[in-house]
Amino acid sequence: NFGTYDPGLALTASLEGKPLTGAIGAPMWYADTEIRLLVPAGAGANLPLKVVVAEQPTNSWSFNYDGPVVTSLEPSSGRNLGGYFVTVHGSQFGTEDFQSTITMGRPCSAV
Repeated sequence: NFGTYDPGLALTASLEGKPLTGAIGAPMWYADTEIRLLVPAGAGANLPLKVVVAEQPTNSWSFNYDGPVVTSLEPSSGRNLGGYFVTVHGSQFGTEDFQSTITMGRPCSAV
C-alpha cells in the first residue's frame, strides 16, 4: 500500500540505481496500491528495483528486460579456416552502448 496521494510525501524509484520517472518527470502516484514508472531503454536481468515512500523502502523486487533473440545467421556455415564475416539477425540486441558477448565455440570479435 503506497498510501493516499500526498504531494508533500517523497516518492522515489530507481532501477539498478538509476532514477525512474513517470510521464511528468516524477514517479506517478496512481492509487494507494499502484504507481506508474517510465522504464528507460536498457538490457539485463534481475536488475534491482527500489521504491521509497516517505523514506521507507519497499520490499525487494527485480526487473528483467526481454532477452536477445537470434533469428538467422548469414552465412549459416563456412570454411574452417575462418577469416570472414557472419551477420547475426534478430531483435533485442540493445544499442551500441550495451556490452555484448558473441561466441561461436569461442569468443568472436564484433565489428
